[in-house]
Amino acid sequence: MQPNFTYLKKKSSIMLSSLFSLLFVLLSFVTFAQPYSNGPLSTGATSSNGTSAPTGFTWSEVQAGNGTAGYGASISAGISVADNFSVIGSWSVTKLTFYAYSSGYAGTTSPFDAVTVAIYNTDPSVGNPTPIFGDRTTNCFLASSTASMYRIFNATPGTTRQIFKIEASVPVTLTTGNYWVEWKVGTALASNFSPPVTIVGAVSPSGANAKQRSAAGAWTALLDGTNAQEMPFLIDYTTSACAGTPTPGNTVSSVTSVCPGINFNLSLQNSTPGSGVTYQWQSSADGTNWTSVSGATNPTLSTNLTSSTYYRCIVSCSGNPGTSTPVLVSLAPNSSCYCAAGAT
Repeated sequence: MQPNFTYLKKKSSIMLSSLFSLLFVLLSFVTFAQPYSNGPLSTGATSSNGTSAPTGFTWSEVQAGNGTAGYGASISAGISVADNFSVIGSWSVTKLTFYAYSSGYAGTTSPFDAVTVAIYNTDPSVGNPTPIFGDRTTNCFLASSTASMYRIFNATPGTTRQIFKIEASVPVTLTTGNYWVEWKVGTALASNFSPPVTIVGAVSPSGANAKQRSAAGAWTALLDGTNAQEMPFLIDYTTSACAGTPTPGNTVSSVTSVCPGINFNLSLQNSTPGSGVTYQWQSSADGTNWTSVSGATNPTLSTNLTSSTYYRCIVSCSGNPGTSTPVLVSLAPNSSCYCAAGAT
């Protein structure tokens, strides 16, 4: 006769197994709310000359070397701005948030009450493409409130340019790819300016490529003098949890051979949709024995080498690992890396 405790043990095991199976099914339908930020705007509660911002506010201070507080992105003037962003997986977008100020406005309620939004899957300044969402005329306004920031010129604190958030209703699903968003905001006031991304100590954010469209339809790079600028915005979206075993495909390198100490970029052939995906890059001298690269836990890796090296990435979803096909990056010969000595 089978002992009773054995029966209970088997029964408990079956129940736990069923619970885990149910939990996995439920999680596969869960969505995760996430924000995407295209860059910072606040520079802190103390200006570069030591002045504290009013209680509850921070400064957004133009950095030394730049001289522009804001750019036209105005419905009444017919001027818009555009910037790009990338999506991995599937984003169910609900809302976009933009920023603007009206010089001299002292009210506490936002004066902004309109916003137009157009999203493209290509650069809108090339060939006049059709948006995949929105247009340049439909008002997508949702709400507006203070961003609790004042825009100031470098070392010139003041409270005449309170920045407001302008929220737009943008119900659209975006799949893996590169996108551009074009927008302009509206207010009954004459002054209407949108501040650029502002990073302490930087006159131009890395990769900055924002553009501005005139009322006549001409596109130009958004510059502060000769410094390229980026525009801040937020995207609210949800994603589903990743599922199954990832198939990252080939490891892709920006170079096949490189000189010592020169950075190059590694990426993956296939993206893995959903939240909860983890990455671990590895390197090997022989393609057989692998070592994890410390801190290399993003979908891409920028690195350099001193000898020919193989690279791969372990991509995991819920503990299920998939490995990318390794790539060999060779060390370039010295003759191609150094100039011959000369008299000068």
